[in-house]
Amino acid sequence: MESIKDEELRSCVLSILENPTLSFAGTRPLIALDEAPASPRKHHLFRGGLATHTLAVARIALKLAEVFSEVYGVDVDKDLVLAAAVLHDLYKFYQYEKLGDLYAVRRDWFVEHNYALVAELAVRKCREDLVEVVAGAHSRTPLTRVEQLIVHLADLVDASFVEKLQNMLIEQLQHAGCAEPLLVLARMLSSMSIGELLRSVKEGGRGYLEKICRERQTIDPSSQPG
Repeated sequence: MESIKDEELRSCVLSILENPTLSFAGTRPLIALDEAPASPRKHHLFRGGLATHTLAVARIALKLAEVFSEVYGVDVDKDLVLAAAVLHDLYKFYQYEKLGDLYAVRRDWFVEHNYALVAELAVRKCREDLVEVVAGAHSRTPLTRVEQLIVHLADLVDASFVEKLQNMLIEQLQHAGCAEPLLVLARMLSSMSIGELLRSVKEGGRGYLEKICRERQTIDPSSQPG
């Protein structure tokens, strides 16, 4: 967080990262922040997926800020961009529970992560411009600042990129006979990056996919040659 030069913003972000417990709710999370996926059935569905997504969004957002500043001459507060990118999905970990090696939306939680973040920032008396940026980063409020758009686009790019790769791998696992390709994929991506998995699939082909199906799940007999 040393990259955030503004002391007030940096202090706000660090206070939440160091103690992410919501101040306004008695309900407690069922999984740890560093364990959470970004989405149980969509992008970054694996253990630790939320942290990976957050890192990617922060880096993409800073690159977009740099390009848009250089090409279009727009003024961008990079401290606000980075702070909002780091926090934008943080309270998703309150929304989920663990079911074996997969995750699901818990039934007893009542606040979407973006609303929870806005409320927590207000309770902790963080800067109003940060509240404004995170509120608009999910396109739930009218666009008022360029920083909102940058974080939103970075979020969209990373989520779409990983979800499409995951869907491709799920389809390949299905063709290889995996009875539960989502489960197998989640188990694989908990121990290796999606890039490592793609390289292994490219090198090993169907034989590699069948091997990980046997190791991580059972082969669907109906998919095998008679």
